[in-house]
Amino acid sequence: MALRTLSVLAVMAALACGTAVGANGASAPVRIAVLTGDGDRAVADATLAQLEVALTETKDVALLERAQIRKILAEQKLTASGLTNPAAAVRLGRLLSVDLFLFVERIPKTNPPLNRWRATETE
Repeated sequence: MALRTLSVLAVMAALACGTAVGANGASAPVRIAVLTGDGDRAVADATLAQLEVALTETKDVALLERAQIRKILAEQKLTASGLTNPAAAVRLGRLLSVDLFLFVERIPKTNPPLNRWRATETE
């Protein structure tokens, strides 16, 4: 139940940013990249999978594949934690052509496991 609620909240946060307007005036879906913590801050696979399903089922959202995100991060020698700097987030957002980063990380040493969610616009 809590996992589903968090997924719904993430979708709502993404949609609150609105839809992008293309060059022809038509609205385009919000392009989102989901980034997760590493090591003891890594999010459970089930949590991430449920979030991705909720986002892909939302018509006004286009979710960027994790493989693409990892490739660009590696090429730019960046980590998700380094994107707390707004300038770095904007730069990577342009490279990935995304409107929003959704950062999800586990809060260490919590039982039951708790996750921190943060959305960062790239423009």
